[in-house]
Formats: sequence, C-alpha cells, structure tokens
Amino acid sequence: MIARDSKKKVVCFGNKAVEKNTREYYIRRENNNIAVKKCRKKLERLQKIREDRVNRLLNENKYLSSSVDALSKELNVLKEVIIDMNPNHQLPEQICQMLAELEK
Repeated sequence: MIARDSKKKVVCFGNKAVEKNTREYYIRRENNNIAVKKCRKKLERLQKIREDRVNRLLNENKYLSSSVDALSKELNVLKEVIIDMNPNHQLPEQICQMLAELEK
C-alpha cells in the first residue's frame, strides 16, 4: 500500500489508488481515454438517431396535418351538397348523429 505521508502523487481509478507517472498509471490513463472516446462516439450515434427520428416524425406530422385539412375540406363540401339537396336545407338527423359520433 502507498503511504499517505509520501511525497509521491497518488490518483484514484475507481477504488484503486495508483502513483502518478508509473507504468500502471499510464496504462490506466490510456484505457480511460479509450473508454471516453467510445462513450462519446456512442452518444454521438444515439444523438444522430434521435435527430433522424425527430425529422421523420416532423415530416409525418406535416403529411398527416395536410391530410386532415384535405379531408376536412372534403367533408365540408359534402355537407354543403347534402344540405343543398335536402328540401329543408339542413343535414338529415342520421348524418348529424354520425358526425357527432365522429367528433367524440
């Protein structure tokens, strides 16, 4: 064990104390540097995956929003056609009930 009153500098790697400027110290430093690089690469890769997913979901959202808008316009046109065809100029009760069910 390394004496605490010694003038040699000691660093900790996990729960092990290692003297600075020794072979073991440099091996542990190199292993740590490799682990840090690996961790950073993994984080970069995961960030890229997340960004790609966000972009894909944004595009899908735009597509779905435009589909909703188109279908809403089509529904309004069809309502107007039905109202114009009806002598009372109102939507029939059955259609009103169906629309109410769809809105739930």
